[in-house]
Amino acid sequence: MESKKIIQNVKGFSQYDVPLSQRGKNSACGPTSLATILNYHYPHSESDDQWLKKWYIHSKAGWFGLSARKLMKTMRGFGFTKKARKTKFVDLYMQEINHNRPAAIKFDQWSSFKWMSKKYTYRYHWVTGVGYEKTSNDFFLLVLDHGKNKKAIRRISFVQNAPILTLVAFTPNQ
Repeated sequence: MESKKIIQNVKGFSQYDVPLSQRGKNSACGPTSLATILNYHYPHSESDDQWLKKWYIHSKAGWFGLSARKLMKTMRGFGFTKKARKTKFVDLYMQEINHNRPAAIKFDQWSSFKWMSKKYTYRYHWVTGVGYEKTSNDFFLLVLDHGKNKKAIRRISFVQNAPILTLVAFTPNQ
């Protein structure tokens, strides 16, 4: 059975719009995903570059990126967070998207000990999940990449990337 769902009106941001050094911009994908999700639930009135910088600083991201633990800790003040890997990923992800809640997705080839493989979409990168597409032979994540084309939604195979994925779901305080 094939199905598709996309959350509407999720504003995309680019990690390259953060007023930081190039090294800081290169590691700003996690805070950008965090800023995208929080902006969806709690729209901001700051300029986009200052909104992104605020979450880069507040999350304590470093030049190496942002861990799932730090991302979850930063979001906890605004709602409930939950983490899932491989076996629970698809069910939790579909639940979040079906309830119109964007989710943070981390591709992490390094701590998954898949150092040499070239089959994954990203080696280490955070994206914001805004939809899914189920087909007869795969499940696709529809995501905002946070690169230079901040409005583009990418279609990424879950089956191909499952060994290195972590999902952080966020339910806002009511």
